[in-house]
Amino acid sequence: MINQYKRLDVFRCKLTSHESFAGRVSAYHVLKVKRCLPDGCFYFKWRCRLLEKGTACRKGYHYPGKNCTGCRFYWEEKIHKIPVVQLSADKYREFLDELERFEEWLAANKGRRLEVYGRVNFVGPLLAKTVYPGNSRVSLKGYLVNFAECYLGRTHFQDYVYLRLSRSAQQRLRLQRGDLVEFEAELTVDEGRLVLEKAGKLEFRECTPRLREEDLDEAIVEARTATVLDTQSERCLNCERGRLVDVLEKGTGNGRGFYRQLFCLESVTDPSICCYQALKALRLKEGYVEP
Repeated sequence: MINQYKRLDVFRCKLTSHESFAGRVSAYHVLKVKRCLPDGCFYFKWRCRLLEKGTACRKGYHYPGKNCTGCRFYWEEKIHKIPVVQLSADKYREFLDELERFEEWLAANKGRRLEVYGRVNFVGPLLAKTVYPGNSRVSLKGYLVNFAECYLGRTHFQDYVYLRLSRSAQQRLRLQRGDLVEFEAELTVDEGRLVLEKAGKLEFRECTPRLREEDLDEAIVEARTATVLDTQSERCLNCERGRLVDVLEKGTGNGRGFYRQLFCLESVTDPSICCYQALKALRLKEGYVEP
C-alpha cells in the first residue's frame, strides 16, 4: 500500500501560488483541502493602475493590499482555475479505486496504536517557524524520523511514514539511518502525511554505532543556519536535507496565518549550485560510512 494522498502525478494546477513547484499539487490538496474538483476555485488578484504604469503610489505603498480598497486606482482581477487531471481515464478510475481502499484502511487505523516494524531512512530536526510583525524565529521542536517503507500492523506500507520524537526521546534512543526497529505508536495524519506519535516499547532489531551526544546538538545548529528556498523544486523536496517547515504568522496582518516553507539544512540558497547529492555519491563510492 502507498499513500494515495501524497501522489503528485494525478493533478496539476496553474494557480500563481503553485508556480514555485511547477504546478505539482498533491491529491490531498485538491481533494481534501481545496476540494476544487470539478468546479475549480476562484481567487482575486489585487492590482493598482498607478504601480503597473510605474507611477508612485500617493499613499506611499509599494504593492496593492487590503488598505487600497477605497482607492480609485485599485482594482481586483477575478481568476478561475480548475485542476487538470494528468492521468488517462482508465488510470484515473484506478486511482479513485486505490484511494477508496486507502481511506478505508486509514479510517480503521487512524488514532489507534499500531505495531510498527521498519528500518530508519533518515533522522533530522523537526523545525517550526514563528513570524512576528518585526522579526521571525525558527525553533527546534524535536526530531523527525522517516521510514521509506515499514509495516503498520499487518500492512506493508511502501511509502514514507514519519515518526515524531521529542528531544529527550532522541537523546535516549539516538536513532539513526540504518537502524531496524520495532515499536508501538499512534497513527495520525498531518496534511496528508502519515505521522506516528507517542512511540513506546521500542526495541532495536539491528542497530548501527550510536550517535555521540555532540552529534545530537548538530540539530540545534541546523535550526539556526537553515535557509529558506524561494522555490519548492522536486530535487529539494526529495533531498534528505530539504525540510518542509510549519510557519505560523502572528499579528502580521497579511492574512496568511499558517503555511509551509521549504528549508535547506545545508544552508544552500540556490538549488542549481547545490552539490550535496554529488558529494554524497562520491563518499559512498569511496566506501565512506556516514557517522
